[in-house]
Amino acid sequence: LIMSDNFCPDVLCFGEVLWDLLPDGPVLGGAPANLAYRLQELGSSVGLISRVGADKLGQEILQTLNGKHLPINLVQTDNEHPTGTVEVTLGPKGDAHYRIIPEVAYDYIECDSALLDAASKCKAICYGTLVQRSLTSRNTLYQILEAASSATKLVDINLRKDCFCRDTVHTSLQHANILKLNRDEVIVLSQLLSLNADSPESFAKKVIDNYEIALVLVTCGSDGVIAFDDHGLEIHVEGYNVSVVDTVGSGDNFTAGFLYKLLNGDDLETSCTFGNKVGALVASKKGGMPLVTIADLNSLPETTHSRILSNG
Repeated sequence: LIMSDNFCPDVLCFGEVLWDLLPDGPVLGGAPANLAYRLQELGSSVGLISRVGADKLGQEILQTLNGKHLPINLVQTDNEHPTGTVEVTLGPKGDAHYRIIPEVAYDYIECDSALLDAASKCKAICYGTLVQRSLTSRNTLYQILEAASSATKLVDINLRKDCFCRDTVHTSLQHANILKLNRDEVIVLSQLLSLNADSPESFAKKVIDNYEIALVLVTCGSDGVIAFDDHGLEIHVEGYNVSVVDTVGSGDNFTAGFLYKLLNGDDLETSCTFGNKVGALVASKKGGMPLVTIADLNSLPETTHSRILSNG
């Protein structure tokens, strides 16, 4: 897929693109790549900012992204560091566990004029914490976030063992408008940031009070999502029951479905419901970038039960 030099996507996804080494073979992955792929499939204009090695695995990533019609003009090539890989094992319920290989190409994303130009023109930028484990990519991200002054900034925390610290989490929240995390991450962040929150509700309120964040999304697996905004609105949207193959990328795909609807002007409840639908369908398939068709989306009911609570 050849993009013109002045291609300016609406949504930028910054961070890791890699191979998930699953028990039955490698699958293209990385949270930003999963997110970018699904947004593109849903109809958004997307740019993936990442870096791969000048090796066979890197060339295969570029070819695979090209085959999936994802623009690769913002994916850099590194002559010194290998393409990222993650060893994935699956639990009895399909839950994924990761061993993330350090010192790889996406740890060395360089800031350049192409990235800054794209950031200055985008409507939204999405990022996480894994890519911030290295100083080079971390500094590049912060420069891009500063350049994206008018964009919606969504941080999907995506905590991975030994790949985050208090400073990177704190700075991520300082830049963000929207925080997305799961129930387990609520507990970790509450302790890490000394928020002393004993529930998703109290956690969200303290995050909104302490940071300039307009929206907190707490995903709860098959139980759906709880959303909180800075006006005191609280929404519980139930999930969908599917037969889980693996949970690789299901959270990223929730984010894609949610953001796609939100950027198209839908309300919070509709956006959460659609995000649940996309995330559930991906959990019923292998890997983080499976084909999800219109028929798949239509196979689930249009709405699930939700509760809307207003504290304001």
